[in-house]
Amino acid sequence: YFANSTLEGIARYRTIAPASEKQAIDNKEGEALFMRGFYLWHLEVLYGQPDLDGMGVPIILSVPKDLSAMSVPRATTRECYQAMINDFKQAAVLLEGQNDNHRATKWSAIAALAKTYLFAGKNDSAKIYLEECINNSGKSRVSFDNYKQMFNGDTKYEYNSESFYEVGNRAHP
Repeated sequence: YFANSTLEGIARYRTIAPASEKQAIDNKEGEALFMRGFYLWHLEVLYGQPDLDGMGVPIILSVPKDLSAMSVPRATTRECYQAMINDFKQAAVLLEGQNDNHRATKWSAIAALAKTYLFAGKNDSAKIYLEECINNSGKSRVSFDNYKQMFNGDTKYEYNSESFYEVGNRAHP
């Protein structure tokens, strides 16, 4: 809902927005597309079937205007992956100028795209995007000493050189 309402709001605002806001609007649209794909991924993992022709989850690409618009049949797993691929591809283009490690970036979208292609059984496409991440993202593997601390709650190991995207789920007092 939030991703779709953001995307619809951005589409309306683009018609009157000053040119000076183009990059900021692109970043917000890219983030919304990334998050829609990101959460569709998690819904598919939790509730979809692994078989590409099996039942996936409903794909909702706009804000429902009434209750009947919420009655969306489940797509196939293949269709769900394709929806994610579409969102991540578009997000990668729109997030070109975004470089905040605490937000979705071009590289988080490309890494998610590679993972989605892999699960969709499109290994050749996955390889292209994985190689792009390895060769061009500026990311690098962390040392074993850092790696063994990354999942133990120590915040100095979060958002490191190996991370393409992290969700901070810690409540701040």
